[in-house]
Amino acid sequence: MLDSVERLASSVRNSQMLRLFSVGLLALLLQIPIMMIGALVSERQERRQAAIVEVSSKWGNAQTITGPALVIPYIYRWTEAAAGGQQRRAASSRAGPGSRRARQAHRTAHIGC
Repeated sequence: MLDSVERLASSVRNSQMLRLFSVGLLALLLQIPIMMIGALVSERQERRQAAIVEVSSKWGNAQTITGPALVIPYIYRWTEAAAGGQQRRAASSRAGPGSRRARQAHRTAHIGC
């Protein structure tokens, strides 16, 4: 009887199939904590995204930043070639309401002597 128990124990220790089965079982058992960690990571990513959306909706709407602008009326002068080889001078004022004006941002305006 003792001899048969030792043979059984020896065959179990030397069995390649039993070793393969044991490794497979351990791999399956270790998948459980891996899935739990993966679920936790995805939940935290969803919470992060929800927090970003919430803060953006309250504070991050589209903004337009403008500063003071210097509007300068100007007169555009040019010379045209007229019929008969003569030259004609012309001018256009851009100072009325609704007309084009030179616009320059205050930070780049250089006014002085």
